[in-house]
Amino acid sequence: MARARRASLKKMVDRFALLHPINVALSTGFGLFQLVVFARVLDVGRYAEIIFITTLGMFLLPLNVAAGRANYIALREGIVRNRDASNWPQVTFLLALQFILITLLSIVLPLFLPDQAVGKAMENMIYLNTCLMTNYLLNDVQVTAWAVELDTRFVYVLVGRSLAQYLALAMLWATHSFIDFVLVSLFINFLSLGLLLLFFRRHALLKIRQAQGALSMDLVLVHGKRLVSSLLSSVSEMTVLTLPYALLTVVFGIGPALITYDVIMKFLRVVTAIGRMLSEVALPSITRRLHTDRPSEAWRIYLVVLGLCFGGALVLAVAVLLFDRPLFRLLLGPSDVVPDGAGVAAAVIILTGALFQPALYVVSVDNKRELILRFTGIALVGFGCFAAVAFFRLPLLETIWAYSAYFAVVTAALLLLSHRAMFKHAAAR
Repeated sequence: MARARRASLKKMVDRFALLHPINVALSTGFGLFQLVVFARVLDVGRYAEIIFITTLGMFLLPLNVAAGRANYIALREGIVRNRDASNWPQVTFLLALQFILITLLSIVLPLFLPDQAVGKAMENMIYLNTCLMTNYLLNDVQVTAWAVELDTRFVYVLVGRSLAQYLALAMLWATHSFIDFVLVSLFINFLSLGLLLLFFRRHALLKIRQAQGALSMDLVLVHGKRLVSSLLSSVSEMTVLTLPYALLTVVFGIGPALITYDVIMKFLRVVTAIGRMLSEVALPSITRRLHTDRPSEAWRIYLVVLGLCFGGALVLAVAVLLFDRPLFRLLLGPSDVVPDGAGVAAAVIILTGALFQPALYVVSVDNKRELILRFTGIALVGFGCFAAVAFFRLPLLETIWAYSAYFAVVTAALLLLSHRAMFKHAAAR
């Protein structure tokens, strides 16, 4: 029976290893395709507003990532050791709380935008909900599914969801009706969530747990501590990648600066998506070697991941460097307001991002609080320096260069901390 279970698990892992990169590629490509379509069906002012609303969703992303990680930590050890899901009540409580928060924020936040007619306010509310729901599905819910070994079935649903989203974008391209697009996207997200929750409900271990126990305040407090600890490693990433949206909005307003930074971030997210996928594949091997006192072997695997990420990023960076104007024009169409010369800064940011994501994974592994706090402090101090430069109201291109310098310094510090994370782990044992 144990052999049959191992064979079944291996088959599931093999399917997941194939489907997960497909899902990552579809999700990453959707971001670029959405950029192309939005830039052509919306006028420049409306497009800048949509980028701003998308940014609101990004500010909640660290909480989604932290909640998924906290749920994984709560469930995974028990599942692996003895098929025990005793922490399921507090996990479901956090998932429900996140869903309520998404719903409330989707309604409230768009009300603070200026010049909101009723129709536009409804569009903004539904669009923000689709952004927040995407974060919720791909982080809170999906990572919880990984913990209880529902990987493959979840990926099937998420791949189907991505393909449906492409069809919704094609509909937007054909009809130029943004309200129809957001309504279809809302339906796709809720249908996907319903299917995913059905998988949880039918999971044998979780059905047993639902029949056994109830939630208590003590359990909620314990899980809250897990969430806070996990949130620390997410705050640093938000500081480096997302807070600049807010800073540029304050300094330059909703307009060309946001569009320029967002299109550069779209290129960067292609690189970070590859880095995240490779890190997720390599992390079990790295941690296995760390836990068996083989840090040098773990370091070599990590260097291979860095090399693969940098090699892939180099191709994209050279393309942006040589063909920046045609690429920006292709992506943004009539909304192309990117200043000349931004391609060089974008190439530097792309190459830096190739090293940033794998290093962040290594520093965050096992929730090493001291190193996470140190990196968060570096990220915040560096952001303060970048903000001080930005408030001198330099031209937009110089401000983008200042960001690229900040990103490079922070990534260099993160690489040093990742080395310390590996060898300090071995020394502690």
